[in-house]
Amino acid sequence: MTNTSDINDFFLITLPGLEGLAARELEEKSALYEQALEKITASQGGVSFQTTSIEQGFYVNHYSKIGTRLLLRINSFKVRDFPKLYNKLAKIDWNKYISGSSPKVVVNSKNSKIFDDRKVEKCLHDAMKKFFIGSGPKKKYIDYEWPVTPTVFLRFIDDTCTVSIDTSGERLDRRGKKLFTSKAPIRESIASAMYYHLKTENKKFNNVDNRIIDPMCGSGTLLFEFENFYKLNYDRYFLYQDFPKVQVKKIRVESSTTEGLNGYDLSEEMISVANKNKENWEESLIEFSTKDIFKNTENFSKDFIVVNPPYNKRIKTNMKINDFIDKLVKKLISENKASDVCLVMPDSFIIPKISGLKVKKSKRINNGGIWVSFFQLSN
Repeated sequence: MTNTSDINDFFLITLPGLEGLAARELEEKSALYEQALEKITASQGGVSFQTTSIEQGFYVNHYSKIGTRLLLRINSFKVRDFPKLYNKLAKIDWNKYISGSSPKVVVNSKNSKIFDDRKVEKCLHDAMKKFFIGSGPKKKYIDYEWPVTPTVFLRFIDDTCTVSIDTSGERLDRRGKKLFTSKAPIRESIASAMYYHLKTENKKFNNVDNRIIDPMCGSGTLLFEFENFYKLNYDRYFLYQDFPKVQVKKIRVESSTTEGLNGYDLSEEMISVANKNKENWEESLIEFSTKDIFKNTENFSKDFIVVNPPYNKRIKTNMKINDFIDKLVKKLISENKASDVCLVMPDSFIIPKISGLKVKKSKRINNGGIWVSFFQLSN
């Protein structure tokens, strides 16, 4: 499927607020894994980039840990009416991508004459039927049941339609590994973003002599993402793997692993869940143990503490959430002597004032409608 004379345009969708980190991740990893990605650009809602090898674009599915979904942009044109839209869509060679399928359709429209989702969906399906009548589906794809229903994205901005095809299938943050979860786990892409934010912004975080401790680890999501940020994901299906003429080849590059990770939780059940999840990760070195942070007397002065504490919109606590966060921060800083802490919390939270404590807050991230930030505390 590679055609070195063509330029292939891709768009990596991210959660709002993660665009910059996702772009930096692609820049670093494309160089690390010897992948030729060009014109990597963060914009609202994601990251655009180009490749001459279409497979190298597809392979981003295997190493983007901050992205949510990878789209291949296949056409763009001016259009103000449905007859023209129909004709343009009918001329696309659908056999190159999702031959014989009846895809789901996602429509976005802004400042455009075409905006009716249902009419756009019908127009696409009618146009694809016309195309397949003239150019029948490839033999393999006659009555083929796709493991994940393909999705076509039609975006209308200022009367320009951009047609894109999903190459991921399930969201990228669904790694195909962790089977057991806590009541309200952090989304994997945010956990990876937290890791990369600290790695690139905090020199102390990269000190190999420090332990990294999550004192409220739940099912272990934060630590599993930290440990495996540079590992390539070949443990799940990606939709592009069923595109015609695509040959899936593994990237032959050694990847590093973050060590010295420890997870605590007051719930024996959650530690059992975390250890079951650990069995699904090859060679995981994370150590999980049952400990109540409010009864833990360890000295954390040489460690780096990361935590995704409960907040009322996800898990109820037996006190007001601001009081709970105050209690947690004061315990870590004043009693456990932690000198470096990073919490992911709603952006509106106010960290308690402690003598000598410095607070640095990241850009906001939209986590399912809740705006959160990474709060770095240093003492």
